[in-house]
Amino acid sequence: MSRVADRRHRAARPRAARPSTPPALNSAAQHVLREMELWWPAFAGGALTPDAGDAPPLRPGERFAVELPAVRTAGLGLPVTSGALCATDCRAIITTEWSRSQREWAHQDLCGVDALGNWGGVALTRAGGDTELIVSAAPEPPTWHDATAWLKVEAAFAAATGRLDDWMGRLPQRLALAAEA
Repeated sequence: MSRVADRRHRAARPRAARPSTPPALNSAAQHVLREMELWWPAFAGGALTPDAGDAPPLRPGERFAVELPAVRTAGLGLPVTSGALCATDCRAIITTEWSRSQREWAHQDLCGVDALGNWGGVALTRAGGDTELIVSAAPEPPTWHDATAWLKVEAAFAAATGRLDDWMGRLPQRLALAAEA
């Protein structure tokens, strides 16, 4: 084969994508990433179920994401609500200890669900900018385990908007930035 033909042959071959260099993560961030990577396929496949029997029943086609046992809500001039948070790919629900729904947010009514920078909760944002907070009711500061739970709430919203794969792809960089802070 001539040099010109050899160059054309090499140019015609698809190039392997360069692997992106994963960011350096501390051990806690690595733990969060591993837990999220294990959770992701089970959630995407609808294989997760609530641990406790006090979660609200799932609607047909709805996928359970995570349950946080002790949370409070605040915002929009509404009274503070306390209970357990159940997040799915369709909604977030605060229930009382008797499994009654106290408050519910359909993901289709929200334009953002974002974990707070201190990993102590999430901010729910409506299209007009109105925001409500759901935060941990625990007195101790949030741990990386708490961060994982709140990230699952945020990921459930990403799934509702068809962005879960992209969201998971950006998670390592986000954890690296958070670990530096």
